[in-house]
Formats: sequence, structure tokens, C-alpha cells
Amino acid sequence: MIFKVSKAVSQAIQRYYAFNTHPGCTDPSSTNYNYQANTKDQSCEGSETNLSLEKPADRGSELQAAIQPDLTEER
Repeated sequence: MIFKVSKAVSQAIQRYYAFNTHPGCTDPSSTNYNYQANTKDQSCEGSETNLSLEKPADRGSELQAAIQPDLTEER
């Protein structure tokens, strides 16, 4: 009986940690900081990921100028 209870408790603990473990960068000063992470996974040292919600600069005019030929040039 005690072995069954012990096994059930052990399985419950394993399920708890499997569900509630969120690996990621836990260093707030890192550019890869993940506020949801509660377990280090070495991603603080990896490549930088920008997860900011800032609007990127408008680069449409630069792209348009690069794609369209200059119509003022003589051919």
C-alpha cells in the first residue's frame, strides 16, 4: 500500500514539474531575457533575439528605391 502511495506521489510531482517548467534566459540584464522562464537553458549566451514590441523603422521607401529603376537616366 505504501509503495502505491509513494509511486502516485512521485508521478504527481513529475507531472507538476513537466507542466510548470519553462526553460529560457532568466538573467534580466540579458538581451534574451524571457520573463516567463523559471529554468536556465543557456539561451542567455546564445544569439540575440529581439522580442520588443516597438514598431520597426519604415524601410519601404528605401526598398522601393532599390527595386525601381531610375527613370531620369538616358538609356
